[in-house]
Amino acid sequence: PADWSGDIALTAGATSTDGGTATAGFGVSVTAVPDLPVISVSAVSGAEDTAIPLSISTDVPGAEEIASLTISGVPEGAVLSAGTDNDDGSWTFSGEDLNNIDSLTLTPAADWSGDMNLTITAASTDGGTATAGFGIAVTAVPDLPVISVSAASGAEDTSIPLTISAD
Repeated sequence: PADWSGDIALTAGATSTDGGTATAGFGVSVTAVPDLPVISVSAVSGAEDTAIPLSISTDVPGAEEIASLTISGVPEGAVLSAGTDNDDGSWTFSGEDLNNIDSLTLTPAADWSGDMNLTITAASTDGGTATAGFGIAVTAVPDLPVISVSAASGAEDTSIPLTISAD
């Protein structure tokens, strides 16, 4: 059967045309090999200063499951909605975090726009690993200026100072 490993004891028999028979026993050993995770990713895009939904799904054929995921290449200041930030541009997902992969978002650092290329590595419970890359395009959004004004008053026929500032 698929994904089965172990030992099988078999017996083979033969009969000759004149009625003689013989049997012999032998063993077959099937060694387990890790099942490779299947990663499905798509490039995504979104605006700066917003949470951008990522398109990631993972699976492992057979009875095994995903044991952990790592997403690397995350720019400094960007934040994922789940997982553990490893403070080196990578985030690790295990346990309950694995249940949030289908709703994972990335929020870029404030006022950051551009393209980023991330890598996801998945490990199965039996030691198989797979890696895939995907891109995120973050579009710039104009920042609105902040204007500050103060009321002013003065006498007619004189200069009246105005207080106006903009950031």
